[in-house]
Amino acid sequence: MYREIEHPKLRNLKKAAFVIFLYSLILTSLVSFFAVMLIPDPLRKNHYSNLMGGLAMYLKGPFELRLMFHFFVVLVGVLILAGAAYTSTAVRITSKPTFPECSPQAMCGTAQ
Repeated sequence: MYREIEHPKLRNLKKAAFVIFLYSLILTSLVSFFAVMLIPDPLRKNHYSNLMGGLAMYLKGPFELRLMFHFFVVLVGVLILAGAAYTSTAVRITSKPTFPECSPQAMCGTAQ
């Protein structure tokens, strides 16, 4: 991934970090705000671990449409986690080891 970043790398990484920070700050605050506004107080404690799912179920509209939206929220979460898992695996497989002559069986760098 590091090789795919355009030069100057540090400035572009700072820009990407700022965009991610801003997006997460806005998204988290808006989800919390809408959860407080839409989900009734006695029922909100049931959705603390999944506020977006709770929001999907307390929107106005037919139950089938709310259920489809809840499924969509879950699907997006699964796709985000799958993408993160794929990226971490792809980086681990394609990156060069620091010590290519070392293997787990040889136990390089340890006293024997």
